[in-house]
Amino acid sequence: MIKELCFVVAALSAAVSAASGFFLMPGVGSEDWPTVPGEVISCEVEKVDDGDGYFVRLRYRYGVRSTTHQGFRIRFGSTKYIFRSSAQKECDTYPPGKAVTVYHQPEFPPNSALIPGGSMFGRPLTWGGGILTVLALLASMVATIVETVHARQDRARRYRELGPDPE
Repeated sequence: MIKELCFVVAALSAAVSAASGFFLMPGVGSEDWPTVPGEVISCEVEKVDDGDGYFVRLRYRYGVRSTTHQGFRIRFGSTKYIFRSSAQKECDTYPPGKAVTVYHQPEFPPNSALIPGGSMFGRPLTWGGGILTVLALLASMVATIVETVHARQDRARRYRELGPDPE
């Protein structure tokens, strides 16, 4: 029972770690990316397909090494809002033609954001989930060893009491 519980904990913590690594970690380190001037092309508020909230759809252009790129990311993480007014307020800060500072990844300039940085939960969830996964797997291994030792002790006790198993 303990062994199975440890596997469940390991699976759940691995899933949390993977999800946080995928969704929350990409912006970590972007504070150190180079910046270039950019210009807002458009900003619109869109209702989410499932009808549960609103997205800010921003487009901006910027140039890196004589190549013009278009970006869409305001910040890393979700730009989903519960209320249309909150989304509109964000969109209103980026009117078309507005000059913006664009942070871009040096190795891959199309990867950009206007507000750098990852989620404050990114590192703790990713590392914490990974550590919990390892600990749960170690606990599962210990439980397996203890179970095996107990089974061998029971077999040895029965052997002493009853003699060898007839085969």
